[in-house]
Amino acid sequence: MNEAMKMENIHEYFGEIGKAVDKNVVMGYTDPRKRDYFFLGAFSAFKMKSYLIAFYSDEIILAGLTATGKFNEELIHLSKNDIQSITVKKGVMQYKIMIQTKEEKIKLKCNKYIFNTPWQKENTTYLENQNWYIKELV
Repeated sequence: MNEAMKMENIHEYFGEIGKAVDKNVVMGYTDPRKRDYFFLGAFSAFKMKSYLIAFYSDEIILAGLTATGKFNEELIHLSKNDIQSITVKKGVMQYKIMIQTKEEKIKLKCNKYIFNTPWQKENTTYLENQNWYIKELV
């Protein structure tokens, strides 16, 4: 349970797909769509998706997580060529990351702090200082 919360498991998982991670990975999530709230009400929480988001100078990788914090089979590669724009809005408790690709708009939220996950704060601070690699990607 919560295997994605431990940095050694994250290193191992990304090593299996041939990518190295250090401070360029954060945990984030997508909210359910508005129509999900309308039709499902409180059950729309089951539509929320969690990801480990790894930022590289040439791509962004979204590694899907289950509700219990385990890695699932979902792996999304967004190459530099597919990304049209990236915006990151800094809030008090979280960042809102908007990635516009040729096919879709991906809205991610990334908490600055996660209880029992000290690497999240370090990594969000690092990525903010690197401007989330926006200049290299776009």
